[in-house]
Amino acid sequence: MPSESGFFMIGGRYTNRRATYEVLDIGPDGMTIRYDNGGQQLIADLTQQERIVRNVNREAEDVAAYPPQDARNAAYFQTLGFLAGTARIEAIVPLRAQEGFEKHYERAKGRRPEPGQDMYYVHPDPKTDKWGRELRISFAAAPEDVATLDFGPDVDVVDGVAPNEHRVNNNRFVWRLIELGFSLGGHQDAQVILTKIPTAHREDFNQGLAAAGGA
Repeated sequence: MPSESGFFMIGGRYTNRRATYEVLDIGPDGMTIRYDNGGQQLIADLTQQERIVRNVNREAEDVAAYPPQDARNAAYFQTLGFLAGTARIEAIVPLRAQEGFEKHYERAKGRRPEPGQDMYYVHPDPKTDKWGRELRISFAAAPEDVATLDFGPDVDVVDGVAPNEHRVNNNRFVWRLIELGFSLGGHQDAQVILTKIPTAHREDFNQGLAAAGGA
């Protein structure tokens, strides 16, 4: 039996701001749902609940690497959790790009980066300007762990110099991380990042964090 709007269906799975749930029943008093952790709840206002679910889905689309309902998103958010526990983010910026880079970072983080701190370097040689800014992320992982990571489409991982050291040189990917709460340098605040992870994928994120030894 669908809801009056046709949005909710018995047996359907949805995600609100609390967690993902299954609809057990829909009746005159509302719908009964069961969260994945086993808790049940009666939701009376289906119109409001539909609005919440649609907003959560829209937010997930904005930060996910793949289309909604694509199973690869689980591995992607596990990867973000893994990076939150082990990643170091470095920026090498030519002089002419310094102002633009720092303003962009400030918009994302609420503060300006300081050259020479947190792995942020401004290259003093004007001859390097033609190369543009370079953002990269480094992390330690065993080969079997790397095989399970998913960084999204068009993002390649290369080996670093040290054993089990890996690197991603991709400005678009690194900016995405920064906008999700990651920071320049070798310390990431996983709890801050978690608040920007879609509700449906927070458990995936936490699993990746635990695999990196961050939880």
